[in-house]
Amino acid sequence: MSSSGEVEKPQRWYNPLSSLKEPVFHTGLMVNNSLCNEKVEFITSNGDRTINWYMCGPTVYDAAHLGHARTYLTFDIIRRILTSYFHYDVNLCMNITDIDDKIIKRSNDEKKNFAEFAKFWEDSFFKDMRALNVMYPNYITRVSEYIPEIIKFIEVIIKKGYAYEKNGSVYFDIEAYKKGGHMYAKLIPQDKNQNLEELQEAEGVLSKDNAGEKKNKGDFALWKTSKKDEPFWDSPWGKGRPGWHIECSVMSSSIFGNKLDIHSGGCDLKFPHHDNEIAQTEAHDDSKQWINYFLHTGHLKIEGLKMSKSLKNFKKITDFISLYTPNAFRLYFCNSKWDGDMDFTENGLSMASANDKKISEFFQNIKVWSRENDLKKNLKLDNEDSALNNFFLEAKKNIHAYFCDNFNTPGVVSTILDLIKKTYEYQEKTEKVKTLKLHLIYTVGKYISDILKCLGLVYNTDFVDYFRTSGEGDSNKNAEEILTPYMDVLTKFRHEVKNAIVVEKDEKKILKLCDQLRDDILPELGVRIEDKGNEGSLWKFFDKEQYMKEKEKEKELKENKKKQKEEEAKQREMKLSMSAKEYYATLTDKYSAFDEQGIPIKNAKGNDISKEQYNKLKKEFAKHDKQHQKWLEQQSKKKDDNNGEKKEKKKKKKEKENKEENQEEKNEEKKEEDKKSD
Repeated sequence: MSSSGEVEKPQRWYNPLSSLKEPVFHTGLMVNNSLCNEKVEFITSNGDRTINWYMCGPTVYDAAHLGHARTYLTFDIIRRILTSYFHYDVNLCMNITDIDDKIIKRSNDEKKNFAEFAKFWEDSFFKDMRALNVMYPNYITRVSEYIPEIIKFIEVIIKKGYAYEKNGSVYFDIEAYKKGGHMYAKLIPQDKNQNLEELQEAEGVLSKDNAGEKKNKGDFALWKTSKKDEPFWDSPWGKGRPGWHIECSVMSSSIFGNKLDIHSGGCDLKFPHHDNEIAQTEAHDDSKQWINYFLHTGHLKIEGLKMSKSLKNFKKITDFISLYTPNAFRLYFCNSKWDGDMDFTENGLSMASANDKKISEFFQNIKVWSRENDLKKNLKLDNEDSALNNFFLEAKKNIHAYFCDNFNTPGVVSTILDLIKKTYEYQEKTEKVKTLKLHLIYTVGKYISDILKCLGLVYNTDFVDYFRTSGEGDSNKNAEEILTPYMDVLTKFRHEVKNAIVVEKDEKKILKLCDQLRDDILPELGVRIEDKGNEGSLWKFFDKEQYMKEKEKEKELKENKKKQKEEEAKQREMKLSMSAKEYYATLTDKYSAFDEQGIPIKNAKGNDISKEQYNKLKKEFAKHDKQHQKWLEQQSKKKDDNNGEKKEKKKKKKEKENKEENQEEKNEEKKEEDKKSD
């Protein structure tokens, strides 16, 4: 009620800052809030550092796909930024939907226990998340463990006049909710009651026959009466199970109470799922705002197309995690704005993998530079030092601005890569005149390491995080344990080199042994040697797991290329084995009619081929016949050669048999002579 006595019109969003008194914890962070579709300042409900965040989790009935990676990896990045960069205390709750029409139908189809089936796919989901280095939520809630709370929550909504029972099911009353002074739907404000397809899909595949029970088309199920072969729980309305939307409202309220700072999920959940969540929760609490900030990731496409099993582009996370590191995945998602649409391509993932290697290599190079440089020099900044330092300070400002601007990770990653490039340029210039300032390199490296950690990117950076030069700080480690595998390799290499010189007297073999040491043996120990021409060589430690994945990927690419070449050769052979007339007759996807010679005269749609195109086809036709004739001659020659080889083999075999017969005769004659002489 306003001061004039008029009923206040409900709003989509109320700025939490309007109900808070200073001091309030301001960070300058602006976020894209789906409740108002614009960037607004982020302020917690209490004006402090504590964030209560609820995230819609998976419905566990199948393997996790790239859409799941898009959502959960993206929000893991945002969670880490909020925690590590902006220093919020984030409390994240994620649900597991283990009661759902899809789970029931799939488990029944496969004749498996409903609960065991859901638990299997839940375990599979978390295994994939661990492989992507996605942190566990602070709270994980399963629907099946909150049935009593769900029943009580629904009872309150019925008591307040916002829901009704029909044939053992309970439905939320949209019209009663609106008349009660509430707004529906907040995320998608336009009237959605006519979109029966979306509404029915949200109700579930096993609930298609219940539409006639509703007062209004837009009403949705809070509780469903269970049919034969469906799991059920006892309730005041009979044996049944929860509807889809109610679970999130109940579990979130059970953990965080009646106020959320952040709710998140994929943009495909905006309507009706998230709008229905808001409605039933604000009806239960008689509140005007349950959630302060709603965050939605953008759509994910695969090579420009919607991901779909029918299009055969349904990509599971497990299809990629054996070939790419968690860092590569994370960098790839960081290169897209979290709330924008994303087109997933393997080429894009490969580019992210290359950047992953570039960053890892940078930290290893700092180790190399620390071995080659020290502080025993003039430490006053010269022009080159100042140029790098100024670039570094500007990069820090830009990265802060990017983080504050709606978690702009593409800008952050781009700036980090530019800073790495600038550091390389500095190293190359100062290496020649021996003026590299090691402390400046370490300062830049430490900052880059810190920012990458804010994104969840993990590299071997202890040496810069704790300002430790290579070899320092290892006194507590067992030297024998550390050195044993390397000494084994060195001893064997020495023996093989010595043997090559003294015994085999093969100097070329020494070069082969050196290459084998560099390319095959040391990489297994996580060591890489790089040749620098006349300047010698340098060594680096690197991620063995990443190396093995790269080797596996190279092997796969080689095999694919080999298969492709074999297939191309097979197709070429098949094409040449046919005359031009025979071959063109098979191209029904391009042509529908041919002249007496067999040259196409109509395209696939039945339209006449132009004179210019016909003349071109005529030349190709003649060329094909020449190639076909040449192929026939080659086949004939091969046949003759084969026949000649067969004759030659037969001749040699006969000669061998004759020779053996002659030898046997001679042997017999000798035996006879020996007997006579005796």
